[in-house]
Amino acid sequence: MGSAVLLSKVAKAKAAILCRQADSAQLITKSAAGGGLLCPPFENARYRSNCNAKTDKGFSVRAENRPEAKPARRAAAQDPLASIEKAISSRIIKLENDIEAAGKAGNLERRDVLEKRLEKLQERWMALVEKSLELKVQKSLVLKGGTLSRPPAKAPQGLSNFWKALPRATWSDDGKLMTLAEGTSFMGYEKFGDKMFIRESYHGMDQELKRVFIQDDGIAVVLVGNPGVGKSIYGFRLLYQWSCEQRRVVVVKRGTCPIPTLLTPDGAFKLDAAGLEAELDDPDVRYLVDSLDPSLVGSLPTKAKMVVISSPNRNEVCKGPGYVMRYFDTWSLEELLECWSRMFAWQSQEEVQERFYRWGGVPRYVLEKLDTTNQNLLERAIGRTDLTALKQAVGDPESPQAASHKLLHLRANPDFQTTYMEMASPYVQELVAFKLWENESLALELFLSAATDDPTVAGFRGNLFEGFCHRRLKNGGTFRVRDLASGSVDEIVLQPTRKALAFASWQEVEAETDDERYFQPLNRRTAAVDGGMQPDKLFQFTVSAEGKKNKGLVFASLRDAVRSMKNKSEVKLFFVLPPDQFFEAKEVKIAGSGKGMEGVAQVRKVLKQFALEISFKR
Repeated sequence: MGSAVLLSKVAKAKAAILCRQADSAQLITKSAAGGGLLCPPFENARYRSNCNAKTDKGFSVRAENRPEAKPARRAAAQDPLASIEKAISSRIIKLENDIEAAGKAGNLERRDVLEKRLEKLQERWMALVEKSLELKVQKSLVLKGGTLSRPPAKAPQGLSNFWKALPRATWSDDGKLMTLAEGTSFMGYEKFGDKMFIRESYHGMDQELKRVFIQDDGIAVVLVGNPGVGKSIYGFRLLYQWSCEQRRVVVVKRGTCPIPTLLTPDGAFKLDAAGLEAELDDPDVRYLVDSLDPSLVGSLPTKAKMVVISSPNRNEVCKGPGYVMRYFDTWSLEELLECWSRMFAWQSQEEVQERFYRWGGVPRYVLEKLDTTNQNLLERAIGRTDLTALKQAVGDPESPQAASHKLLHLRANPDFQTTYMEMASPYVQELVAFKLWENESLALELFLSAATDDPTVAGFRGNLFEGFCHRRLKNGGTFRVRDLASGSVDEIVLQPTRKALAFASWQEVEAETDDERYFQPLNRRTAAVDGGMQPDKLFQFTVSAEGKKNKGLVFASLRDAVRSMKNKSEVKLFFVLPPDQFFEAKEVKIAGSGKGMEGVAQVRKVLKQFALEISFKR
């Protein structure tokens, strides 16, 4: 059972318990008014059976019954399920570590056995959590129905220290790196670190949130983005801003802060149901919910401003009226390299670029989770997917059953409000397309040809075709080509490439000494071409010859590609097309005017245009 499924079941159990709160409260209130107060289970219970063991030398006092153990024993007696939950939680952690070790050792059989044990243990843990929640709600209702009251429980000291010191964080001169006060870490957890890199898009999102809050046109702003893109980091940024404004903040975060916690200048305090409801009735309060369903946490805000952080397949509850959706884009290579230079400089730049080529713009797997187990998750996702799942994900990216978000990324436009789906990286494009070609070749060919006029899948269709072309050209072989100037048809033989060059700048291509080695850009958006080979070949992939004719060639981006070729007298630009478009292709004009057009005559002189047929036949 995955952690997301486990969390969902626990949340549903909690919702059912909370729905019974009103009915229970009436009974408790009547009992309290009559002079009696219901006693919650286990409130005064003690374990008494066989407390001391009898031996031939008399009675032996067990360690748990010694005076110094009484506080811990008393706590366990008052909440026995908590101690059981803790024990099971420890076993779950150990099993997860054993599973990771088995995976690293390549012992797949043992890993499968351990995963089954983990699933059963997680089911037991979920059942205990449900029972524990029910008892805690009952106890809370008893205290609320009577006249008893207790001060709010303090949150972990690390969280209080973090919040109190947060306004004292320091900034780099350019304002792109924030460092917390010495001795503190985000949310009081060392694993979150004490530094935060500020993306340029964060400033735009800041303004968008302010605009929405001023308009007051929603219960909450829901921030959605691909898993691992850094949404929680932006949540830390919001906490910093709110701390500097000296606001009262309620935060709840899956895993590290699952109980609603009030952050004040005096520290951090856990809230019960009544306390949460009271805080969320204050318009000056800010409420941050990270990776949880706010409707299952407790009361929803009546006046407080709420920000919900969610992944695409977890925001079903936030689709109703009153929720305003905003989206984070994935990272560019330039952003990742800047973050790397400031926070992860111990890694080599070449390794960072290689992981970007595999994963795309997701810092979790490009900069952070570098162990073999996590890095292999990408290949596992590729192995499990098929064309049907991918098409479903493109049509409904927020579906929990959709293809893995490791393969398809939710991309956001600069307005933070509109999105599109795109395959994660050139590596994913290539492996997925080739897998589909091997296992579903007819379905792939039909999809690429039939989807020409469907704008909803145009980008995905182009991604698949691009990946397929990369693999076919790297594998080498004989291809039919047509001179777009004369119309003559010929053949070209390409040598197979053992390892392609994924480049970040054209200087790397210019320095390449291995002729016929295939190269392709890391940044798919700014490069003028999709691939090439020294000394004189450039490739552009296009499913539709008409589309390329209409767009033309942008000289400013094409010039560097042409200049990086070793052959300065003639450079061949091949438009790589499916068979049905091979004879439709025509010469494409080089577009552009004014500044930056120096050398256009020379480029037009040396550049020769061809169509290259890429066949789906084996």
